[in-house]
Amino acid sequence: MLCARAMLYRVANALGLCIEVHPTGARYGRPRYRPDGREKMLGLGVHSDVSA
Repeated sequence: MLCARAMLYRVANALGLCIEVHPTGARYGRPRYRPDGREKMLGLGVHSDVSA
């Protein structure tokens, strides 16, 4: 279960998708990708809106 903590944290899977959990309890889906060797993250929106 992804619960709010005092600071923002991320939970990742092996395919590069991260769920960011904010102190307010908001969860955001963010995939990681590497253009030119530098890691970047793309924001997809609120987790409950992104998941099926």
